[in-house]
Amino acid sequence: MAFIVHDNAREHNIFIGSLQGVKAGDRVQLENLVNKEQDSALVDAWGNVRVAVPADAIRAVERRGLLGMDDRSVSPEVVDAELAIKLGDRLTLTVFEGSSDTTRVQFDAFEEAVEFQGTIYPSGTPLVALQEGLGLKRNTPSFRRFLGFAQSALGPADPATWSARINLEPNDTSYDPNWRPGMTHVLQMPTAGDKQVPVNTGVAMGRLTGLFGSWLRDENRYGPETGWREIFEPDPRYGVSIDQVLIDRFVVEGDPRFQRFADNPVHGNVVYDIDNVSDGTATFTCGNSDWSGKNGENGCPDELRGQEILFPVPHPDESEGPLRIARQRADGSYDAFRIPVLRPAGQHGIYNPQPFRTFDADAFMVNFTTQFLGTRGGSVEHRAGCDCSASGLPAFTVNDEPYYPSFGRACTTDELRICNAECTEGWQIETPEVAQCVR
Repeated sequence: MAFIVHDNAREHNIFIGSLQGVKAGDRVQLENLVNKEQDSALVDAWGNVRVAVPADAIRAVERRGLLGMDDRSVSPEVVDAELAIKLGDRLTLTVFEGSSDTTRVQFDAFEEAVEFQGTIYPSGTPLVALQEGLGLKRNTPSFRRFLGFAQSALGPADPATWSARINLEPNDTSYDPNWRPGMTHVLQMPTAGDKQVPVNTGVAMGRLTGLFGSWLRDENRYGPETGWREIFEPDPRYGVSIDQVLIDRFVVEGDPRFQRFADNPVHGNVVYDIDNVSDGTATFTCGNSDWSGKNGENGCPDELRGQEILFPVPHPDESEGPLRIARQRADGSYDAFRIPVLRPAGQHGIYNPQPFRTFDADAFMVNFTTQFLGTRGGSVEHRAGCDCSASGLPAFTVNDEPYYPSFGRACTTDELRICNAECTEGWQIETPEVAQCVR
């Protein structure tokens, strides 16, 4: 048995003891003896069970006075039974035989000494809550209500709230002598299939920023069929709104495991490339020539792992064209939105250049981002085929001696994709022939 606790921004399991003789199908009941809240669950076929009840407990900082600690105290303090029940609500865990009311075993004291956040609960100490918690179950009405209330507290710092202030409802910061209207531009770039910072949250920010069309009511330009709002106006390329095409082609979902594109050549564990920054040239492999194919992160099925078979990802056809959103402002500058496919099954963020791929989308998006920032949103030009990293092979020296700590030698064109003259000029890439360092 263990408490699931939150400690130093991480989830931890704190072992508190064992129960003998428990069988699958037994009913486990947890009761808070202070507020009388109860929760029950059945032990599954693998011996697992999880129960939770609302409980109060004194936080680590607040309990220092009760434990007799001062500013110089750094070692944990041992508590007795009388003090333990002052630190947290007392709990009891009862296991019943199957669905009956016959008690199989009861657990109401720490079986072993437990240390948590500066406090040691000796073996035999009454079982108490180690920290406060609401005891809410996932995907329940009470849990959803709590998230709604919590969001109202977090709302002022929510990126969505900030997004609306970029252009549609800008804040008046004229009190700042360095401020001028339209000085802030935004390139929003959720990466396709991202699960760490889910792509759907980036799409939500795109909606609120107004990059998919304004959500402000405008009866003079839009009719009731679109709710009097530009955001619901069909994009002529796709016949539906931008938001709807992102939904229909599963860009918002962004999970290759659903195999929404099962007919994709070679295999269907891929995401949709709505922006198609490679202009259809990107292909990927399941083989060892790509580290993401070698370790399985390209989404390849086990039977294809290690095979050098190139496959594409689905993208808009020529009649539709890529999405590549760019919203121009009155001064000619832009806000922009891109959802690049960096790997066929998705990727979190942009990595360093990957020149071994047929199209180095990571390098391309770094160049595109640099262009946007360097021109203060003045250029969102798509430079076809410019997935390069340097204008030439650089040489590095320290005290006039060659210095290549990573490889022990200079890079080759197999390891660094060199820009042609057009891409070099377009991206404004300047690689020095020699980078001289002095120690």
